[in-house]
Amino acid sequence: MPISPLCDRDANKPASSQVGFMQFIIQPTFSLLAEIEPLINNEIMSFYEQNLRKWQGRKTLEPAQVAESVGKVEKVPRVSEVERFLGQGSIGTVFVCKVEGIQHEVAVKLLSEGTDIKSLGDIKSLKEKSNAFLLKIFDVVCGSGSWPPAIIMELCNSGTLWSLVHVAVPAGTVAMDLCQRLESTANVATALAYLHSLLIVHRAIKPSNAFLVEPVKLLWPTTKPLVKLGAPGTAQVYYGTAVYLAPELQEGQLEYDFSCDVFSCSIFLHEVLSGRHPYSGQLDLKDPRSQLRINRGLRPSLEALPAEALKHVKKTLTLTWCRDPSNRLTSEQFRNRLSCVLHDLDVASRGQ
Repeated sequence: MPISPLCDRDANKPASSQVGFMQFIIQPTFSLLAEIEPLINNEIMSFYEQNLRKWQGRKTLEPAQVAESVGKVEKVPRVSEVERFLGQGSIGTVFVCKVEGIQHEVAVKLLSEGTDIKSLGDIKSLKEKSNAFLLKIFDVVCGSGSWPPAIIMELCNSGTLWSLVHVAVPAGTVAMDLCQRLESTANVATALAYLHSLLIVHRAIKPSNAFLVEPVKLLWPTTKPLVKLGAPGTAQVYYGTAVYLAPELQEGQLEYDFSCDVFSCSIFLHEVLSGRHPYSGQLDLKDPRSQLRINRGLRPSLEALPAEALKHVKKTLTLTWCRDPSNRLTSEQFRNRLSCVLHDLDVASRGQ
């Protein structure tokens, strides 16, 4: 029941309002503050840019657009009921649905127009596969006749690892410790090693594509986090944010191979352990010269890592983000190293 015009979900356009407020108030204010404290550009404005993109994505799906998308999702085979709109993904719009043959709710990603349907082969090959740390793919509809292209997959709506690492932890819980951060990354590394064993490249390794299976309040501090890696990106398109992409891709390499995934893992590991955005305080990522410095060998600062974390992962990082792809660890070697670190930490804690 609407209390005021701004509380009427059918008449108000919250995404448009939020975008306007951020562009008219937030951006000018913090741009002025950045002239006094330059670190604001990296420490604060990165949050602004990501939130702005999020709301701009929602802006493209105002009530009328959501209703139109719901109509398309209802035509997807096996979908019996569309529960609610979940969000805008990198290659489509995600809805929570009920489908025939599955008792629990699932996520249905309605693929954007222009998506290369032929490139869904890797994702479709996962339909019969299962891994504890990889979102399960139930079906892939490539689109034919009146059927829109869509991916039916496991629903994990407890948030992403990015939110857990960068957003304030809810009251009544504790922040992630080193073991929990390593465990989260090890989950993703295990999923990636599994994909590579199937000769599948992921192309989108980043904390925002790693999903929490349980809400935060149920995890901390008594249990280990369970994180699942999202579905691979489609071939011929790189969905990784620029800071996660291997330098050879930035320099024009056309093929996204296994070593590119491993490089992304190194940036992922540093971000999760440090709790800081990649290159925070080192580069103004809006400056076109920043990418040149990364290509020449600049990496996220090791000084941003806690001393204990640095002691355990320094060599792993240098072996996964090195300039020459042929010298990088494989995904299985990366996974093994994280497992050994976790084992050593567990043994040390038991001996105390």
